Amino acid sequence: MANEGTWYFLGGMAALLGVAGLEDARRNIFFRPFQLFCALMAGLLLRRFGRDLWAAGDWPRLVAVAFAFCATSPVLGYLWWGRQESIRRFLLHCVGFALLLVVAVLGWSFFLGGGRRSIILALVTAAVPFLPFRRWRYSLWRRQILRVSLPSSVPGHHADATRELTKLRERLVALERGEHIRRDQSERKRQETLEQVLLVRQDEVERIRAGEEGLRFHYSFGFLMAEAWRTLRAEIAAGERIPPLEHDEFFRQVVADLLADPHFEERYLHPAGREAIAAVNAYLAGLQPLPAVVAVIRELALQPDQLAPRPIAGELAPLLVEAWLVPHRRFQRSSWQRFADGEHPCQQDLEAFLTVLGAEDLSGEERWQQLWDEHPSAFLTTPDREVAGDAPELL
Repeated sequence: MANEGTWYFLGGMAALLGVAGLEDARRNIFFRPFQLFCALMAGLLLRRFGRDLWAAGDWPRLVAVAFAFCATSPVLGYLWWGRQESIRRFLLHCVGFALLLVVAVLGWSFFLGGGRRSIILALVTAAVPFLPFRRWRYSLWRRQILRVSLPSSVPGHHADATRELTKLRERLVALERGEHIRRDQSERKRQETLEQVLLVRQDEVERIRAGEEGLRFHYSFGFLMAEAWRTLRAEIAAGERIPPLEHDEFFRQVVADLLADPHFEERYLHPAGREAIAAVNAYLAGLQPLPAVVAVIRELALQPDQLAPRPIAGELAPLLVEAWLVPHRRFQRSSWQRFADGEHPCQQDLEAFLTVLGAEDLSGEERWQQLWDEHPSAFLTTPDREVAGDAPELL
């Protein structure tokens, strides 16, 4: 093994990289290539030298723990913050249910002596705390307040009704206080979502300018961002934006307007939106032809309350896909012009591919776009940085 100073340095770096991975996860940026590479290297070092470090004493053990932390930080961050924290809530509910189930089984077995009845009653008992009683109680207590507030001619009823009304009002005040807390939490969530979208947008522009890859949508916020760009373009077409430009300041304003919806999580951060964005990303990565993507979105049957409140005239799925792919269409036109001028970086490969298809007499960009949609992998040979550098202005 290397000397102790080297191991302490590597352990410190592993701990810092693990913390950085958790911070990325808190901002809903998961599994970045550099983060995965560091986790893999830490895992390999732990596998190769973990036992020796653990047996060498207290400080080397901390180095082994740092390697383990760095290796598992991507998974830990995803479990804690992934999918809008729904994974964490699900796991906590599972743990709570399991603990309650154990207690309930022991309790009912003590009274009933075990058997099937004890297990069934234990399952029901453990499930009760996770039922949505809060909304039911809120509406029930409001109805009770109205009922006991009505005048009564029964002697002695007034004092009893007053006491009951006081108790119910106290409960209602507690519920309203909880509602204020939930509204504050929703506002915090709204601000965090806006900040995270802007961070994703900044990272997206830097990534494309660096020539790493073309247009891709973020798996968690991609649906919200795609709908924000669609809304902005619709506003520009309707003359509602002066100047009529697709720049980031207008994009930020549109995202803030969409997030003003009190039910923004149900409207823009739902599983159907993530599935739609995953299908579009598969096309952009050359894995699926565009007609298959349209078929997937048609099967999702997105409803108006799952989209930005901007009307779409015509069949929803193809028009929605085209609205999201406007930057990609611009890039396709730019690529066609390069190909027509004989300056495309993959000129010879594309000419050979078109010859195989019998489309060597390609007449225009519409046919070019059609072939690209049907065979996306053939048109996505890694471009040089000059071609990729045109992409940010198309976003």
